[in-house]
Amino acid sequence: CSWTGSSVNPAIVGGSLTTTVVRNGAEADVTIVVIMAADTTYGTGNWRWSLPYTAGRRSVGDAELTDTGTAYRGGTAIVTDGAALCQIIANDTAAADHVGTAIPHTWATTDILTISLRYPIQ
Repeated sequence: CSWTGSSVNPAIVGGSLTTTVVRNGAEADVTIVVIMAADTTYGTGNWRWSLPYTAGRRSVGDAELTDTGTAYRGGTAIVTDGAALCQIIANDTAAADHVGTAIPHTWATTDILTISLRYPIQ
């Protein structure tokens, strides 16, 4: 999977981006884990993650947005029908904003973002 921004792409320098995919017939179970590091750059705009298969319908999953040592926040991972991209809406922001550089918090070293979702394959 790749991690992109709607304006400028982030770069996971020194951190890690891992994806686990299990295909179950006409569905895919996907887990994406991003661990930020000192040299990670966060790009600009809303973040998106590529998925291995095109979605057969709109689907939602869970996201955990960890501000290490400060807070654990929840989010909703969204896959659009006919797309192979996932975005996250932060659950605890007033405007239910898309996750990005400073949403739901300013991302920093050792922060962790985890996406878990199941979606039908087109």
